[in-house]
Amino acid sequence: MPIVKMRERGQLTIPYEYRKELGLGKEDVLNILKIDDVLILLPRQLAGDVISKIIEGAMKKKGLSLHI
Repeated sequence: MPIVKMRERGQLTIPYEYRKELGLGKEDVLNILKIDDVLILLPRQLAGDVISKIIEGAMKKKGLSLHI
């Protein structure tokens, strides 16, 4: 289990192997959830991203494309 150190302003570095596995980039936004004394970081997807993926999947099932 990797160990991270909190910096002066509360910043943490997520280990590279986790960022790679989760597909996280340097500008990605994460949600933080606190349950008792545990912090959980969750990749945040914007609502538009989620909706566009749903629409894209539905279009693919019907053989449709936005390409001309």
